[in-house]
Amino acid sequence: MTMCIFNVIVDSITIWKVRKVRSSQGKTKFQKKEIDFLKQSFGQAFFLLIAVPSYYFIPLYLSNPLSLFVMGTLFWPSIHSFDGVLTLYFNMEIRKTIKRKFGRGTVSVNNSVIIGGKSSTRMF
Repeated sequence: MTMCIFNVIVDSITIWKVRKVRSSQGKTKFQKKEIDFLKQSFGQAFFLLIAVPSYYFIPLYLSNPLSLFVMGTLFWPSIHSFDGVLTLYFNMEIRKTIKRKFGRGTVSVNNSVIIGGKSSTRMF
């Protein structure tokens, strides 16, 4: 819990200092990349500030062993997967790379058939 609060405080100070430095340089507009990075960092810290204490306090009020099992096995990985979702949401470069790699029309199937020692390849 202390680390989460510390992270939120450090991120807030970082945002404040970046604004201060940028305004002293006469630049009042931030690049979208910088703003997205700060949003991502702050969002991840804020999410962890809420999620980690929930992970420890919610089981105190659960009495069903199945609920405790589900909470213990699914909630912790979901915290970390949501961290990745926030990274994908705020990082346009990663999203473009994923769209380019897994987007429509980019996947091709290569079927090779060997008949009598000859290779026959068809692209679909």
